[in-house]
Amino acid sequence: MHHQSMARSSFNRLEKRIGYKFRNQDLLIEALTHSSYVQEVSRPTRDNELLEFLGDAVLNFAVTLRLIEAFPEYDEGKLSLARSSLVAARYLSGVGAELGLGEYLRLGQSEEKTDGRNKAGILVDALEALLAAVYRDGGFDEARRFVEQVVLPSDLSDRVDGLFATNYKGALQEHLQAVRQ
Repeated sequence: MHHQSMARSSFNRLEKRIGYKFRNQDLLIEALTHSSYVQEVSRPTRDNELLEFLGDAVLNFAVTLRLIEAFPEYDEGKLSLARSSLVAARYLSGVGAELGLGEYLRLGQSEEKTDGRNKAGILVDALEALLAAVYRDGGFDEARRFVEQVVLPSDLSDRVDGLFATNYKGALQEHLQAVRQ
């Protein structure tokens, strides 16, 4: 029981950080459960892979909407590059680290031993799964608010112009690789 109440208070901290309170706590727990944990527990438990899959789509959609609103004068090519850099693993893992997502994850021993809490890929997956959990729990408006307040930089307009000025080639290469996959 003690473990339960401890988990509850740390979840409260995460909910404060993201500005969203879950009605269905199970969705939050699922979002924070890595497949390595599921493999090591005897009772059936869901990992965050399905939520991560959904979260990726919700993220792309919400970022697209925000960019179209913020930059109505940009063409599809330019918006596509901006979106690529804002949903890139390098950027998202930074957001996950800033939120301190690593400390909330349920990991198996194998990942725990190899510093899984700080692995970029695991943080990105957890962030996308968390977004999907918000979407499933509270609907698209809440998910969109999460993306705009938690994921996207507050100085979006300054940042996007900077992305084109400094990293046009890198963003283009990343975009082309993503399209080819």
